[in-house]
Amino acid sequence: MAGESLEGLLTDCTKERLCGLAREFGLKGYSPFDKGGLVSFLLEKADHDALRDRLLAVEKHLPPVKDNGDAPFSPAPAEKEIKEKRLSKMATWGSILGVPIAVIALVVTLILSSSSDKHLIDVKNKLEEYNPLKRDAVIKEKDELLTEKEKKIKELEKAVAELCVGAPGERREALKEIKNGNNEKARELLKKAISAQCGVVAADYFQVGNAYFYDKKPDYRGALAAYLEADRLAPGNAEYLNMVGRAYHALAEYTRALDYFEKALAIRKKASGENHPDVATFLNNLGGAYYALGDHKKAISYFEQALAIDEKAYGKEHPDVARDLNNLGGVYDDLRDQQKAISYYEQALEIVRKTYGEKHTYVASTLNNLGLSYQALGEAKKAMSYYEQALAIDEKAYGKVHPDVATDLNNLGEAWRSLGEPKKAMSYYEQALAIDEKAYGKVHPDVARDRNNLGAAYYILRDYKKAISYFEQAQAIDEAVFGKEHSNVARDLNNLGVAFRALGDHKKAISYFEQALAIDEAVFGKHPDVALDLNNVGSAYYQLGRKDKAKPYFEKAYAIFKQFHGDDHPDTKMAKEWLEKCRN
Repeated sequence: MAGESLEGLLTDCTKERLCGLAREFGLKGYSPFDKGGLVSFLLEKADHDALRDRLLAVEKHLPPVKDNGDAPFSPAPAEKEIKEKRLSKMATWGSILGVPIAVIALVVTLILSSSSDKHLIDVKNKLEEYNPLKRDAVIKEKDELLTEKEKKIKELEKAVAELCVGAPGERREALKEIKNGNNEKARELLKKAISAQCGVVAADYFQVGNAYFYDKKPDYRGALAAYLEADRLAPGNAEYLNMVGRAYHALAEYTRALDYFEKALAIRKKASGENHPDVATFLNNLGGAYYALGDHKKAISYFEQALAIDEKAYGKEHPDVARDLNNLGGVYDDLRDQQKAISYYEQALEIVRKTYGEKHTYVASTLNNLGLSYQALGEAKKAMSYYEQALAIDEKAYGKVHPDVATDLNNLGEAWRSLGEPKKAMSYYEQALAIDEKAYGKVHPDVARDRNNLGAAYYILRDYKKAISYFEQAQAIDEAVFGKEHSNVARDLNNLGVAFRALGDHKKAISYFEQALAIDEAVFGKHPDVALDLNNVGSAYYQLGRKDKAKPYFEKAYAIFKQFHGDDHPDTKMAKEWLEKCRN
């Protein structure tokens, strides 16, 4: 192994220290520079207090040594304290060395498990002299420890070798360079090997994140933790950064999502150029985050940039172009410019029909979008026609039990509800709920949506207590999935406020509206949803006869609606009417 030594990479002081540590451990015939020398870097950072503590633990039951004046042995520290100390050190070493903590933990545990021959022999000799009754037991323990030590040395060698498992070629080349005296080059190759190992582990974490994110019962917090670890181990990977952003977006942490989307976009632009289709994908994600934050102008800007790139890359009849058009339609739908939204949806529909045929699920998705726009225009029957077409396609593609079928059924329920048929609507909502619970279980955002819709139907039927029951169930689900500070939870709280207001309990209604307002302000800042919350609080105070309290809420709501929608939007007009009532 001499030819593979890394001694040339270390200072004389470090080499002397490592050799001393090797002697202290009783590792006879074993060089700390073996196996490419990586063990030397670990030994250099090891804290040997835990080793001494282990030896003291063996000796702690011995009687004090009296004849030769030796001091009694100190008691061993508590096992929990030792373990916590080791874990803290391992995390530090992992950060310093840039290798997976699991590998560091294994190597350090092996080092601290080794024992000194000399020290154990001294223990045996003292026991033979002062406590012959325990001699055999301690000798046996000593022999077992020595045997275990030899085994641990072999495991240590294997663990060190595995540090470079992700890049064996670099490791072999490094050893050749060491033999040739090219130590600087060897060091760089070993760094590459360790980096490759981190890359392998990062890819594993990324796949774990995908398993959480795309599961039928998604765990967005679990996904986020895994994606963040992948990014830590392999920084600068645009795909990892993008998925961190998507996880934050799913958890309604839109500002954090923006930060990661922007980083991913910058890296992808540098790697692929300004006009690469991947750049369009990341622009779409940024647009989606700004859309969620209520910044429709920025959302449109990003979606239009994505559309321009995809049309240049693919032409005007490509599925990615249809995606961009659908996204633009969604923003204009939210701005209540349904005619413009419909124009984008119809262009998208033409593309997906031409690409996939009449019966593809992408066609069903675009038909649903068209239905929503027509329903917003008050054309519920026309909307229903689109929903029924979408349902027929999805049932043929997926069967009758599938989440997309549940979405179609929910949309049909919404159409019937807007036509003043809450009982018919409930029939569709209940079918959707049964499907979603079968697909996802009882705790999922789509199940919360279904329960909210059922609550709304009962509200129209003036069965307010039953409505409240469904709204509370939806709130519990959304809190379990997203936590208490999420826009979906704010929606549930608003629904509860509306139901209690209908029951005449305005104080309770105000409590729910104010909780919803606090969440939406924290999530969005200035946003149309915040304006709706303000309007709800104001209306509850107005119905209590407190115009003085209601007026500031309506003023704020009016200012936000006007900023986002202009004077002619229905929401702006509604807030203005409330203000005029307060002034009379």
